[in-house]
Amino acid sequence: MADAKTRGGRVLDIGCSDGLLLQQLAPFAQKVVGIDPDSETILSAQTRLAGVSNVSLVTGDFLDMPIPSQKERYSTVICVATLHHI
Repeated sequence: MADAKTRGGRVLDIGCSDGLLLQQLAPFAQKVVGIDPDSETILSAQTRLAGVSNVSLVTGDFLDMPIPSQKERYSTVICVATLHHI
């Protein structure tokens, strides 16, 4: 996490669950985006992050996300405990 804090920029959390890591990174990043296929955990993340303005949450499969433009590329991509679900 220290590298993401240092890098700042845009952060993508694949399998963000209830948004705890997004909450911790939001103060250090320009934008944090979380994606999770489970709509209930996204609802929990929305509740947790309701007051945080630089967060976007997506319900879905990260493999279906559009390829970001040059301007929208991520400085850090995190997938904590996610790969074993793929």
